[in-house]
Amino acid sequence: MSITPILVAAMNVPRDCSGRNVEGYAREFDVTRESPEMGGGHNQSEWCDTLKATLRGEHPGAQFAVVRSGEHTNNHCAPLNCPQYTYTCTIHVKADPICH
Repeated sequence: MSITPILVAAMNVPRDCSGRNVEGYAREFDVTRESPEMGGGHNQSEWCDTLKATLRGEHPGAQFAVVRSGEHTNNHCAPLNCPQYTYTCTIHVKADPICH
């Protein structure tokens, strides 16, 4: 019985530059995502931090920078005041570090 090796495409393997310098990144792109509606006590920064944590799982070894954020308010119980907030965050991602 012979064993056939399985090849993995390099672009699907996260790169790690541990102990080496990062020369650059193979890919750069922006990600914009909107939060679900949230009650008071939350803010744009919190949503951006949540998004960055999600993106860290999707792009190990990447760098993240907030480009912009915003919010939209809805009041579903007029005439009472019970605002619900939807936050938007755009993050610039530098993925797939190039090491030397």
